[in-house]
Amino acid sequence: MRVAILLACAVCITERASASQRILSLRQRGEPALLLTPAIKKFHPRYATIRSFKHFSDEVLFGKEGPLPNDARQGFIGDCYLIAVLSGLADVDPQRVQNLFARNADGSLALDESGRAQVVFHRLVKLGHYEADRVPITAKFLLDKKGRPVFAKVVDAKLWVAAVEKAFAVWNDRLDKDDAYDSQYYVVPRDKRGWDRIESGYALHVLEALSGAPSTLRTLNANEQQTNQTFAAIRQALTSHRVVAAVSVNRASLERVNLAAAHVYSVHRVFEVDGTKYIQLRDPSNRRQRRFRLSLEDFAARFDQVAIEGTVATN
Repeated sequence: MRVAILLACAVCITERASASQRILSLRQRGEPALLLTPAIKKFHPRYATIRSFKHFSDEVLFGKEGPLPNDARQGFIGDCYLIAVLSGLADVDPQRVQNLFARNADGSLALDESGRAQVVFHRLVKLGHYEADRVPITAKFLLDKKGRPVFAKVVDAKLWVAAVEKAFAVWNDRLDKDDAYDSQYYVVPRDKRGWDRIESGYALHVLEALSGAPSTLRTLNANEQQTNQTFAAIRQALTSHRVVAAVSVNRASLERVNLAAAHVYSVHRVFEVDGTKYIQLRDPSNRRQRRFRLSLEDFAARFDQVAIEGTVATN
């Protein structure tokens, strides 16, 4: 079954569990669309505050430079699968990042009557068919006791990653048992709400939610021919400005080579040097925003799945 092999970020849960326990429910603090688990609500509010930024605008979201891959930095929640995809999207097509936010006919940011930005996701309604959902969000974000964002980090004062992450939590919180993602694509955890709905997930789900098009999952193995075919598929996708993400194998031995197990990385480049094929990746949780390269042989040994975005919907 396809669900059983989708990309998952399991390592992030254990690494950030203690930090997540200090987070206060946003619903208690005036953000009714988001709710953390009852276990988290019992913690004292001194651990977090709500900061309301000025109303959304393109400059508030993207700064003067526009969206960049290094803007996407993971916070205290296990959503590397989302942050990695956002980093990859900013790399292959920054204009599409801006178009994640609903626009008016003149291209300006479309705010609702309450001044909220609206992030657009695509929901699968039947096989191969998606419908666009607009998710309005306020410019309020949760900070820790030192005034730092609790979830996605705000890099160079740009709010777009934090805004998309927040909207993604709201959107997932809306999905119910009748949604197609439940029955044939994506299993929504019934016992979780709000932010906890996106604690661990699937890069394939994010790719399709952002693009509104079926994406492809390729499994790496020891077969050299299939590995080379995956390399060619990655190259073709990046050349056509489509996002690629890869998940590392679930083995503790990866720590010896500075890789996290069962962790999703964005793929930014493929190239060849003297007949050796290389993959360049980025870790969404790395504070230094480092990119690194692996030979195709090492990549196939340390990663077991690659999600490749499908052809982006034009409507």
